[in-house]
Amino acid sequence: MSDFIALPFAPDVGLLKLTWTSAVVSAGVLAILYSQSKKDGFNYLPGFPFVGAWSFFTKRAEFLDVAITANRSGKTSKFNLRNHNIIIATNEDGRKVFYGTRGLSVSDGYAALWGTAPSLNEALGEVESTAKQSNFFMKRLQPLLHRDRLHRLIPELFSDLNVHLESWPQSGHMDPFTHVWNVIFHLTNRALGARELADDLSTVKELATLYWSAEQDPSPSSVLLPWIPSRTKQQRMEAMGTLYTTFADTINKRISEGRSENDAVQFMLDQDDTVEEIAPFIMQAIFTGTITTGILVCWILIYLHTYPEWDAKIRQELEALLNEYSPDATLPMYARFSQVPVEAWEGSTPVLEAVITETNRMVISGSNMRRNMGEDIEVNGLKVKQGEFMLYPMGSLHHDADHYPDPLRWDPSRWADPTRLERERSQWSFLGWGVGLHPCLGMRIAKLDLKLAVSLFIQLFEYSRVDKNGNPSKDIPVPNLNDLHRVAPKGEGRYFQYKRRPSTVKTAMLQ
Repeated sequence: MSDFIALPFAPDVGLLKLTWTSAVVSAGVLAILYSQSKKDGFNYLPGFPFVGAWSFFTKRAEFLDVAITANRSGKTSKFNLRNHNIIIATNEDGRKVFYGTRGLSVSDGYAALWGTAPSLNEALGEVESTAKQSNFFMKRLQPLLHRDRLHRLIPELFSDLNVHLESWPQSGHMDPFTHVWNVIFHLTNRALGARELADDLSTVKELATLYWSAEQDPSPSSVLLPWIPSRTKQQRMEAMGTLYTTFADTINKRISEGRSENDAVQFMLDQDDTVEEIAPFIMQAIFTGTITTGILVCWILIYLHTYPEWDAKIRQELEALLNEYSPDATLPMYARFSQVPVEAWEGSTPVLEAVITETNRMVISGSNMRRNMGEDIEVNGLKVKQGEFMLYPMGSLHHDADHYPDPLRWDPSRWADPTRLERERSQWSFLGWGVGLHPCLGMRIAKLDLKLAVSLFIQLFEYSRVDKNGNPSKDIPVPNLNDLHRVAPKGEGRYFQYKRRPSTVKTAMLQ
């Protein structure tokens, strides 16, 4: 929904057009002057006075390409958003500073620059230390991802997958960036949320709707001109508040009834954690645990359809798992997969690992964000002052031919050596799961969710990529890197035409 400003009078249309035309021309002239006025050693990217680089939000991929090209020629690019200075770091020195400096804050960087869901504190009108929330999240997340717990969790995750997939019609037309993504949302709630909510599919779908309301794309004006009233921002804040209330009420009800459940919430209650600590934990888990994993699962399915030889390799790998751990072919597919232990999913699926890693390299190529909350630091011999921001565009490395030959070609065989990923991560030359001081703590559950979801989906469904009218899409899909939340393919071919495989048809819950 568009932004609005309530006008107390009926403006003269001709005068308004003239005024806006003059303003645009003046702003363009000032933008040129603005982009040329800085002389501190940085390569300044153009922007408008007062608001800064508008195209960072409207055409981010192209904006960053300009910076990456300039940086490769030996420059270090910088731009302005409102009163914020942002340095774009690339190359090896930039990576060492960006991922290895303790004073660079992740939470403070994203809070000001990302422009997605409002913070929980903002939505609830509360002020609490972001660092305190982050520390609590990391402290509680680690034991919840222990191998023994994940082993016990696998049958429940497959049960959720089956319930969710059985709720679809036997055949149809769908947008995977909603329907398949919502499956990941369900799994995240099961792993890190409350059992009462994850057990009820209709409740999961209602929560997913609220999640998308909170994650809807903001307009540039809502980020760059936050004092202007915005329907979108209000809706996002209301969705965040409703999600929090739902989680908090569920926890309070359990406490009042004296019930004990086997889930993440109960683990935290048993540590004497408060509702005010647990509900934000769930919020952070679903927002950080859904977005990247949701993007990846959709793109893995797209690539497997585009490159059927890799689909065949995965099927062969899955058949070997089933023959070893669940040979009874009379069982439903989800039940057979449930018997495969976590050790096998993590250690005996090299093809799935390669497919996940290569999809991550191709698609997750946006910018990591930091804010310098410590002392002034240097990058490429230039000063990054306290309070200034830094970006590292992952695409500058992941799509660099010097590191990855033919970088825009999806080729999981790059990762045929199973040791390459950890080697690249240790050298900070693959950034997909975080490196340095900020590795992705949720990588383990994210990769497990991806393997389970992809495995069951391709075993249950035949599918093809089509446009919104059902016409086949035969082009090689290209991620739209300006689509910050879903990174759906460019063009019309983002949809699936699917049908249940005859051997797996059961009496399904049709909705």
